[in-house]
Amino acid sequence: MAEELTLQQIKSQQVGKVHFSKWFFDVYDAELYSENGHFSWDKLFLLKIHYLRSFSGKNIANHTVKEIAEQHPQLAHTTLDKYKEIFTRLMPDVKNGTNLYGYMDKDGNGYIYSDKGLLGEIPNKTLSKYFFEIWLSDKSSHIKLSKQLRGL
Repeated sequence: MAEELTLQQIKSQQVGKVHFSKWFFDVYDAELYSENGHFSWDKLFLLKIHYLRSFSGKNIANHTVKEIAEQHPQLAHTTLDKYKEIFTRLMPDVKNGTNLYGYMDKDGNGYIYSDKGLLGEIPNKTLSKYFFEIWLSDKSSHIKLSKQLRGL
């Protein structure tokens, strides 16, 4: 079980920050933090998403799985359906001003937080990595923002 972490405990040094908009609509601001200000998959990091629009948790879950499927086309539909169920349980409805946090520890375990605390754990390390790859991979659908977020 994940320990309750405060932002001050994890938010050591900012690696990068991006503003994401689509079709002239502001969607979210994202910030990446690590212990030393550098991103590495084998070091703990915190991804903060500050929403600038309202979305249902179901919409966020659907988009999450769509992004995972685009980066990993080899995944079976049944696997993607399981992922959709997991993220539908984890993701709350958000409105303008809501913060969600993705935290990955040095062992590859992923957790989702809100400002109110832990929402849940991503159930396995592979899915945790797939989730964070949406923002932090060279296969990201928004590669320029991904590189900026990673400080590259």
